[in-house]
Amino acid sequence: MYEWLNDLCNNCKGARELIVGKRRIECSVCGSTGIENYSDRKRSKITGLSVETVRESGDLLKQIHEEIERAERRASATMSVKLG
Repeated sequence: MYEWLNDLCNNCKGARELIVGKRRIECSVCGSTGIENYSDRKRSKITGLSVETVRESGDLLKQIHEEIERAERRASATMSVKLG
């Protein structure tokens, strides 16, 4: 949940680039995506859980997230039909 709420790169703050003097350079931390890349070790530190528990939980959370996305697509399609 933390990383979904705090998904911007901590280095470039989501801008995908940094300004150094008069130059713009790509953010090497996020690979210019603007998105923070959370490792299992970092997730473990944030949550206070073991790395193994984080990995197991991550798989379950991914399945839950995919199911929520499917439900949102179905709801959106239903609303489009009903609203014309």
